Amino acid sequence: MAGLVALGAVGAGPAQAAFPGENGRVAFTAFDGPRKDIFTIAPDGSDLRNLTNDPNTDADAAYSSDGSRIAFYSVRTGRSEIYTAAVNGTGLTQLTNVAGGNVEPAFSPDGSRVVFTSFRDGNSEIFVMNADGSGQTRLTNEPTVDSEPVFSPDGSKIAFQSFRANPDPPAPEIYIMDADGDNQTRLTNNPEGNGDPDFSPDGSRIVFTSVRDGNDPDGGVVVGGEVDRRTPEIYSVNADGSDPTRLTDDTRVDSEPVFSPDGSKIAFRSNNR
Repeated sequence: MAGLVALGAVGAGPAQAAFPGENGRVAFTAFDGPRKDIFTIAPDGSDLRNLTNDPNTDADAAYSSDGSRIAFYSVRTGRSEIYTAAVNGTGLTQLTNVAGGNVEPAFSPDGSRVVFTSFRDGNSEIFVMNADGSGQTRLTNEPTVDSEPVFSPDGSKIAFQSFRANPDPPAPEIYIMDADGDNQTRLTNNPEGNGDPDFSPDGSRIVFTSVRDGNDPDGGVVVGGEVDRRTPEIYSVNADGSDPTRLTDDTRVDSEPVFSPDGSKIAFRSNNR
């Protein structure tokens, strides 16, 4: 099992670590009342830095593979759009400008493309674009929600979560597809809900969140409009969907896991640490 690292003050959107092969700074979303900002922190929890400082929400931070830029979404124009900035917060660039909302960006391994979720066509679908915002292309086309996309380490695949198999009551499953949207294949098969996928650095495993064996919590999580008394836990699975392995066992929410760049650790969101 990979070592587990819990990060304080993590808000909406997964933590993301930089620099392939090294466990560099971690970018995450923190709440300040109703607003959210992007922060970075050293892997040991020290040296907290505020990357964005806008009265509107900034969230869903994701590093480029060389660690030089961060992609995120912001509502600073009044709607959710994808932006990039240098890791010191300078050089802010808006990549999308389409009504409906655009969120959850993730860079391709070579930094040339960004995959993201968009609501521009009236439904949550996966899109990809060049890193300068050009060539925006829809990859999924389902009446249910497709979201949380992430590239495989070699750039040939995209993992994502989709509700297409369990629309009522709604619960996501993990899917994988070619980087051009072809060969969309279901990896998990559990109607309790599986989401938040992230590839290991060698591409052999996918870490994700699942409610399938969750513990009875102090509160509950909303699934299908009702409170589910079990809490999400962190799992991993082979990239072909085999060998699901539970990594956390806790009475509160563990979610949004990501591998460290050297594959030795997993950062995740928890309200129990």
